[in-house]
Amino acid sequence: MPSQDQASPAPLPDHIAHSQLVLTIATGAMSFLATLLVLLRLVSRTVNKMGVKSDDWFGVGALVCSYSVLITTVVDAVVSRAGYHIAQYDDATLGTYLQIVLTNSVLYTTSISLAKGSILLFYRRIF
Repeated sequence: MPSQDQASPAPLPDHIAHSQLVLTIATGAMSFLATLLVLLRLVSRTVNKMGVKSDDWFGVGALVCSYSVLITTVVDAVVSRAGYHIAQYDDATLGTYLQIVLTNSVLYTTSISLAKGSILLFYRRIF
């Protein structure tokens, strides 16, 4: 039983935290921009008859991982209601949150690695 000096944590609100909403919107906007850029790149390769090479496929892979990051960000905001003080979470919600964050981190790292690989392969194509 907690002592009288310790206040019990406030219950977790039912709505998405503002900071998590901003993060989700920013992730969605950047995913949309990345989609446009990858599509323009593929269209330009097709129109100029240069052929789609491995650097383009790495870019498509990075885009797919980017969508996965967006999905896990939305799931994080909706399911585990991320963005509040850690003391407000119960153990089950905190466990779910940490699983989603781990998945998000792995997908983000994969997406960034594929994007960097695409850039390196593009340099190899140029030089």
